[in-house]
Amino acid sequence: MAGPPDPPQWRDDSSPVDAVLASRTFPARAEQVSAARRLTQETLASYPKFDADLVELLVSEVVTNSVIHSRSPAVEVEIALTKAGDLRVTVTDRPRTARIPHVRSPEPTEPGGRGLFIVSRCATRWRVEPDDPQGRVAVWFEVAEGDGAAAWTDAAVLAVEGAAPGR
Repeated sequence: MAGPPDPPQWRDDSSPVDAVLASRTFPARAEQVSAARRLTQETLASYPKFDADLVELLVSEVVTNSVIHSRSPAVEVEIALTKAGDLRVTVTDRPRTARIPHVRSPEPTEPGGRGLFIVSRCATRWRVEPDDPQGRVAVWFEVAEGDGAAAWTDAAVLAVEGAAPGR
């Protein structure tokens, strides 16, 4: 398998995980993306300092990518607090392909291909971690307290204009 993408695909200035708030493994099927969103909303109901709608959007994008592209039998979603007080969501799968998730530059008319671009624009930090000893690939992102307004503006531009990176 190839190594991690070159910067600026990811930034690694993260803080270690302090407490796992929720962790669940879902069958890697399209209908389970909504279950991952529900897990996010239920978990963040007790943490109003984080924009639950933003985190739900990012969870949806990353879990959808895993379901569509990894061909893994299952997808694990872990929601945690970091020692710095940020929220970290990690989506892990066991891909049956050698493809590593990466930011794409789809044409504006393409219906998909913007998931990690949205994550890269809306999350405080994020990273793809391929090649762990068990053959898993993890995509994680962090959201800081109060993140939301600027991120939603970026997400809205992507949705309305079909913008692609560098366009």
